[in-house]
Amino acid sequence: MTVTLQKSPSASSHLGNPAASCEIVFIDPAVTDYPDLAAGVEVVVLEAMADGVEQISSVLAQRQNLKAVHVVSHGSPGRVQLGTSELSLESIDRYSWQLQFWAESLSNNAELLIYGCEVAKGDRGWVFVNMLHSLTGANVADSLTSRLTDNN
Repeated sequence: MTVTLQKSPSASSHLGNPAASCEIVFIDPAVTDYPDLAAGVEVVVLEAMADGVEQISSVLAQRQNLKAVHVVSHGSPGRVQLGTSELSLESIDRYSWQLQFWAESLSNNAELLIYGCEVAKGDRGWVFVNMLHSLTGANVADSLTSRLTDNN
């Protein structure tokens, strides 16, 4: 399968069919080799020189009933890098209203899956994951842990 990147009106790169997808993948531009992730899901490559949380919020405002939102980025315990912004324990209050708004795009029992090094590691990571769960209502997990919040 050949994947072609196309610029959207907001200048983010999209792969896949946004109208038919129940999942969306947001990728920080510092992550390489992402085209393989395009199988059957919409992929949005975030702008390197813009606030990534705001970019995700803008895209999610145009979506509904998503079963999963994937975020592929670099990270560390309790922190995810998204474009020019850092979503972390220190910044989560600043973004809380946007994160709460994400819930309107999600289906019941939706998942927020974070692929970044050690995001949920240790107490700091565990608090961060639970704060994301509280704000979005989504079940939240990172790629390297079995920690999953559950809103049931």
